[in-house]
Amino acid sequence: MDKRKILIPMDGSDVSRRILLPVCEFFSPDSYEILLLRAARVPSSQFDLSNITSRPMILGPYGVVTTLDQEADPHPIFRDTEWSSFEEKLRRELEDDITDLRSKGYDVSVAIHFGKPAEEIVELAKLQHVALVAMASHGRAGVKRLLEGSVTEDVLHHLSIPMMIINVAEA
Repeated sequence: MDKRKILIPMDGSDVSRRILLPVCEFFSPDSYEILLLRAARVPSSQFDLSNITSRPMILGPYGVVTTLDQEADPHPIFRDTEWSSFEEKLRRELEDDITDLRSKGYDVSVAIHFGKPAEEIVELAKLQHVALVAMASHGRAGVKRLLEGSVTEDVLHHLSIPMMIINVAEA
């Protein structure tokens, strides 16, 4: 029997990591595999965005940057060193989580996407046919929510698959 996939979006904060324990408590590594997504907005002031199509970028298994609309760069050495540093930083953020999940018996894969986080979560969930999206909500309210929005709410309104959400109020 094939394992079902659980997509866990991470934003680099300790709040986003709070979903990992409940996922491990409720879903067995014998039946589920984990897909960690680190979606980040690209700081446009730092990078040349002239060659990016309308589809955000995806970091492939060997660090090769691709989009859904174009082929992979011919060789990673041709990429800008700033991109490499940014990609590596995002991947390093997940290393402890990957190690911990694997030590508990989970098969873990990682996706690094650039773009609007809610859109990337929805797109990846559909493309990978995940069974569940599990995420922590920052619990923003009032003006802060109005200004920063709610990724969790956006995802909830655009997916028809089950979601596991924990609300973690900001300190």
